[in-house]
Amino acid sequence: MKIVIKQDELTVAAETLSYQIPFSKAKRCRFCKSDAPLFMLVNDDKGELVTLRPDDVRVWPHDCSTIAIYFCTNCGRMKATWNQG
Repeated sequence: MKIVIKQDELTVAAETLSYQIPFSKAKRCRFCKSDAPLFMLVNDDKGELVTLRPDDVRVWPHDCSTIAIYFCTNCGRMKATWNQG
């Protein structure tokens, strides 16, 4: 599993670790409407999440997936989004 947290690496990783369109550098917070910057990317490059899939789920990330986590520095709430190849 690859986790990117360094701010100087997030800009490049937001493009290279996405399997669809690049992740945006910020999202609008649903609660306070401030900008929530990209905080962390989690890429399942080794397929570790696949092995944790419960039997009774319909949707689960596979080995070509990345989760982007945004953190609102105004109110402290987080928002996550993901995509996969």
